[in-house]
Amino acid sequence: MKSSELVASNLVGADVRAVFGLPGHTTLGLLDAIYKEPRLRFVLVKNEQAASCMADGYARASGRHGVCLSHVGPGSANMLVGVASAFRDSSPMVALLCDEDSGGLGRDVFQEWDQVGVYSKVTKWAAQARSAKEVSRLMRLAFVRSMMGRPGPVAVDLPMDVLNDEVPEGSVEKLPDYGNYSGRVRPDPAMVKTVADMLLKAERPLLVAGGGVVWSEGSRELGELAEGLAIPVAVTHTARGTLPDVHPLFAGILGRWGNTTANDLARSADLIVGIGCRFADINTLRWSLLGGDTKLVQVDIDPNEVANQYPVDVGVVADAKMFCSDVVSALKERSKKTEVSERLESMRAHLKAERDYYLSGEFPEVPIKPQRIVKELTAVLEGGTIVTVGSGKHPEFANKVTITEPRTYLKSVGFGSMGWAFPAALGAKVARPERQVAALVGDGDFIMSAQELETAVREKIAAVSVIFNDRSYTSIRRFQKEFYGGRYIGVDYANPRYDELARLFGAVGLRVEKPSELRPALQEAFRSGEPAVVDVIVDPSEFPPVRWGIMGMTRR
Repeated sequence: MKSSELVASNLVGADVRAVFGLPGHTTLGLLDAIYKEPRLRFVLVKNEQAASCMADGYARASGRHGVCLSHVGPGSANMLVGVASAFRDSSPMVALLCDEDSGGLGRDVFQEWDQVGVYSKVTKWAAQARSAKEVSRLMRLAFVRSMMGRPGPVAVDLPMDVLNDEVPEGSVEKLPDYGNYSGRVRPDPAMVKTVADMLLKAERPLLVAGGGVVWSEGSRELGELAEGLAIPVAVTHTARGTLPDVHPLFAGILGRWGNTTANDLARSADLIVGIGCRFADINTLRWSLLGGDTKLVQVDIDPNEVANQYPVDVGVVADAKMFCSDVVSALKERSKKTEVSERLESMRAHLKAERDYYLSGEFPEVPIKPQRIVKELTAVLEGGTIVTVGSGKHPEFANKVTITEPRTYLKSVGFGSMGWAFPAALGAKVARPERQVAALVGDGDFIMSAQELETAVREKIAAVSVIFNDRSYTSIRRFQKEFYGGRYIGVDYANPRYDELARLFGAVGLRVEKPSELRPALQEAFRSGEPAVVDVIVDPSEFPPVRWGIMGMTRR
């Protein structure tokens, strides 16, 4: 067997079902091996950035590794955006970086660059295979390291000569089947008792669920912990759906682009228990939410994250699911009244008022208000629809869509990548073809990856893109208005007709200019069962309230 065939067999052994990528001469041996393996689907993209974003969306929607493949040099350089997004948001991905012959590396060979060195900055681990004998070990190590502990991307550099080498019979160590690994860490029982005591004594506790709850599959246990003591739960963007938005203890999204209700609860809490949450600037309004006399408990699978952002009263290295389960067990031996308090009633009233801002009005204006899109999406989307959200102004509205399940709200949060949401939606649809998938994107965001409409049509990936089209990089335009005297530089542009562009690629294309046209267009797009674009002309002047200080901006 060739080394490339060994790579393909390792992909199958790791339960990989799709590989996203674009060919180059260094990839040919591996592509041929993938072609011979009927259990692997190769999804050809138009740009390698889309390959990594698709792999990221695939991983977040499925809970399995996303895999992307690139040619050396510019190919692997293009793939960095999606890999870095996965790294910042702890999404498991394996990036296969094909390379020139190992004998030419270091001699300025065509398209050579230090792939391993660059990728080591945006992955948990990166390594180069130096011989066919070690390929199987490195592939195994890649999949294990990607998922163990805090998930994240890894990279394996595969020189062309190594991929084409024959693997000597008997030279490959027999390895156990994939899947016999666990990264779960049970919390220290003494720490569990301490946290349980703190929760019982607290008068204004708040649970903050982060992405670690999603990756540990701990949503049920989180709900049991919250319900046991009637504690409100705020979620980070990566944890949307761990407690359904409609749950009576749901306090909203914490931090930037979140809910005032959740942020106010954090400010007034006497105890905050962060579970699988890093307390980084996005979730703390640039570290302004927490402080004073608030006691802080941080639970994380990664010891490097505990107390990294804030000093904590109790730090616990543990799996989020196991932590919640153990605290629930500890609390069963005690008793505390869990009646609906005035604090909870006030929280629900304030959260309802926030939702009403986006959902209760008719919003009949032309150009269309972004709130009207949220209102119509809420009426049209099926339960369990996977929603990807881009970057820019539109997330301030789009993130108000109701989410009720984990892995159904996907966003590049830590890296904030534009051009991510549309290909991520395609990856999510490949992972979960039975689900509706909607990409909610701005016009500037969508055009950065619009060429992947061809990929969606060719591969029959029936995701629907809803474009908030205001013909500007409007969030940056707003900064220029507020802080630079209205000097608008590099933010205004002309768009093509996105509905016509979609039809040129062979997708369904719909344009909406009046509010009354919106719901029928959305229904038609989802009913079509084909890749579809709904281009909605929105009011560029409509903004939700914003606190400028959270962006670190000062007037000049």
